[in-house]
Amino acid sequence: MTTQTPPIERWHIDRRIDLTSILTTILIVGSAVAWGFALDSKIVQTAQQVDYLEANQKRLEERLDVFRGEFSEDLDQIHAKLDRLIERQVQ
Repeated sequence: MTTQTPPIERWHIDRRIDLTSILTTILIVGSAVAWGFALDSKIVQTAQQVDYLEANQKRLEERLDVFRGEFSEDLDQIHAKLDRLIERQVQ
């Protein structure tokens, strides 16, 4: 004579929440928030670096344009001097 327990009594859902579950959930949410703030600061830092690099690139391009202009003027002067020397030797 074995007595069987009804199926309802075998399975039991407890409505109580353990303190460890609450602490674990708080820890996970806190970690996610901290990760989000760290990610946000990295994004801001990267944006600042991009802005700096763009400004630096623009400044370097302006300097290069000035250098090209000066170099072109110097070459024109050298060509003019060579032309005068060649004309003197031909005469």
